[in-house]
Amino acid sequence: RDVDLRADIYSLGVIFFEMLAGERPEGDKHLVEIRPDLPSECDTIVLRCMAEDADDRFPNALELRKALMYCFEVYKTQGESPVPAVPAAKPKTRSFLDTLLAKLRPLLARFSR
Repeated sequence: RDVDLRADIYSLGVIFFEMLAGERPEGDKHLVEIRPDLPSECDTIVLRCMAEDADDRFPNALELRKALMYCFEVYKTQGESPVPAVPAAKPKTRSFLDTLLAKLRPLLARFSR
C-alpha cells in the first residue's frame, strides 16, 4: 500500500496525544482516561487520527481542521478550563487547549483555501 497524507494525519494524532496527555500513546489507552477534564471529542479526534487502517483516518487536513474547530466550540461551551497535563513552570493566563488551538490555527488555515 502506498503512503499518502493520512500517514501525516497519524503522526499529528500521536503528537496531539503526547501534548494533551504528557505521555506516549500505548495499547488501548484513551486520552479521556488520562485527561477526563478534556471534552470526549478530543479523544475521538485523536483516536481517528491514529486509526490503524488509513481509510478510517481523516482523509485530509481540512477535515481534521473541521473536527478540531468543532472540539474547540464544545470546549468553549463547557465553561471549564482543562488543567495542563504537565504542570507549567510559571502560571499561564491561557489554557493548554486554547494555546494549542491558537498555534494550530495558522497552519490549519492554509488548508481551508
